[in-house]
Amino acid sequence: QFNNSQISYKFDSGTSMCCPHVTGIVALLKSYRPAWSPEAIKSAIVTTGYSFDNLGEPIKNSSRAPASPFYYGGGHVNPNAAAHPGLVYDANEQDYIGYLCGLGYNQTELQILTQTSTKCPDNPTDLNYPSIAASDLHRSKVVQRRVTNVDDDATNYMASIEAAESVSVSVHPSVLRFKRKSETEAFQVIFRVEDDSNIDRATESYTVTSPIAVKPSR
Repeated sequence: QFNNSQISYKFDSGTSMCCPHVTGIVALLKSYRPAWSPEAIKSAIVTTGYSFDNLGEPIKNSSRAPASPFYYGGGHVNPNAAAHPGLVYDANEQDYIGYLCGLGYNQTELQILTQTSTKCPDNPTDLNYPSIAASDLHRSKVVQRRVTNVDDDATNYMASIEAAESVSVSVHPSVLRFKRKSETEAFQVIFRVEDDSNIDRATESYTVTSPIAVKPSR
């Protein structure tokens, strides 16, 4: 919209304003955590978001019903929490190359994209991304992830899962034990199409939330 306002800058809100808002938050985090990669910053923003509105109620969809990660992803950005996320899902160029190979890109296509003579690894792995999506889950699926401790020197994290009734979710190992900062640990998330869910509860100093969107297929 155009108007006759003399104000050269203003802070606005709405879906179209998401990119500049998050860009500013990324710049802020980069200045505070200069050693973090773009993927670590992205992880910190996604895993510390919250799923309630300014009234403390669950975020709603366009029908005014409680929304899910299909609608809000990681939730509402929390810049202060993102500065101290506890754990981050980091990734590098080789992770993305392995991801593309896992999607079925052949050697020629991969070299066109990377502009190098890069080859696919022998065992392509899952992209180490803070969220997990399974659009067509048949029976079971195993997802690999790894996280890096960026805050406390020694701390433990226990898996806490909230799953839909039709999908059982488990994490192995269910407890990650970090002895020092910058240490990385790997884990698996196992999805199974069932009638009930497996829910574990835990309380930690940090809450690292990974949005999960799964569509079972029978």
